[in-house]
Amino acid sequence: MPPRPTARRPDPTDRLLEAAARDALADRRGRAERAGPPGAGLLAAKLAKPLLPDEGVTLTELQRRWSDIVGERLAQLTAPEKLTRRKTGVVLTVRAVGAAAPFIQHQENLIRERLRLAGADVVEMTIIQGPLPRTSQGNVRPIARPLSPEEEAALAAALASVHDPGLKNALTRLGRAAVAAGDRG
Repeated sequence: MPPRPTARRPDPTDRLLEAAARDALADRRGRAERAGPPGAGLLAAKLAKPLLPDEGVTLTELQRRWSDIVGERLAQLTAPEKLTRRKTGVVLTVRAVGAAAPFIQHQENLIRERLRLAGADVVEMTIIQGPLPRTSQGNVRPIARPLSPEEEAALAAALASVHDPGLKNALTRLGRAAVAAGDRG
């Protein structure tokens, strides 16, 4: 007869080791997590950044946001004219009505700080006195004359089947302009 196995008495250190192992396994199951590959956009940006020059803000962007940068009053009297890139940094040339030039010169540091917040790292400003360039008021001409009540009623009747309010508004403006332009031609 084979010898009968005797039951071992549990060792207190075994219980402690098993509890520690249980706690360690409770926190993580399976394989350890690995970070995935970086995104393609990040890799492309990292590779392209040294190859592309850092242009910063363009003159067109400054002209568009000029009233936000200098305020409404100074924007009516001044206009950004040219951005010049030098070794020392970017120089902004501003055209100003004669009376506004001292105000621009006095507030140059504040304007440069606001330009920096807008994304243009301007290190110097040059002020040219003279008349401001003409600015266009957009590509929409005002209607030559208001339509008569009969013409408005005919236009409204023609657009009665249009249910989209945005489309109806655009077609109404187009119809008014077409009727008014028909009188001129």
